[in-house]
Amino acid sequence: MLTTFALTVFVDLVYAIEIGMVLAAFLFMKRMADIANIDTSSDNAYEGIDEDEIENKKNMKGVVLYEINGPFFFNVRLRILVLFFAKYKNSH
Repeated sequence: MLTTFALTVFVDLVYAIEIGMVLAAFLFMKRMADIANIDTSSDNAYEGIDEDEIENKKNMKGVVLYEINGPFFFNVRLRILVLFFAKYKNSH
């Protein structure tokens, strides 16, 4: 906001609004990416299932449970891919 104000005073209102909108978009994307949380060890997904079935499901090879909390866009996709390939690389 201070950047936009300074540009308004020293340059021009049109440029200040353009740069302010671009800065606001980048800050929004960063905040949304920081809010998202990806968890691979969530036990909440097994609510309402018998204990024996839970152990069987946890021991299945090739099956990974991902829990994604928060908005699903921008940098979250990259974090999921990194997490997925790290698990895949460790299993092979």
